[in-house]
Amino acid sequence: MRVETIGHIKELLEAQGLPYAFRTWRKELVYPYWIGDITEQAEIDERGSRKGSFFVTGTTKGSDLELIEVAERLELALRDYRTILPSGYGLAISYESARFIETGSNEFKRLEIILQWQEWRNR
Repeated sequence: MRVETIGHIKELLEAQGLPYAFRTWRKELVYPYWIGDITEQAEIDERGSRKGSFFVTGTTKGSDLELIEVAERLELALRDYRTILPSGYGLAISYESARFIETGSNEFKRLEIILQWQEWRNR
């Protein structure tokens, strides 16, 4: 995954109103907050196509429903999402699933949203 793609996903999440950081939260803590992480498949095809998963994990002290509402918004926002990035690479992102993660605390709730991404050279 290219840095440009990670930045584009950040813009998409922030456009949905999510307090977001990639890998580590370094700002003043607000709830809910969302952390992103990525996996990438090793193989790259002859067109320069890469793909993988992007994980967006939300933590709140509020209700489970506020996390589920974000998952629903992302599912709608990313339906058939494709764009050409300024570098000329193509990018497709789709919603795959969401699941609750046990926190070991009654105070905190956590939801992991899984997005699929694919990028390719568009030249």
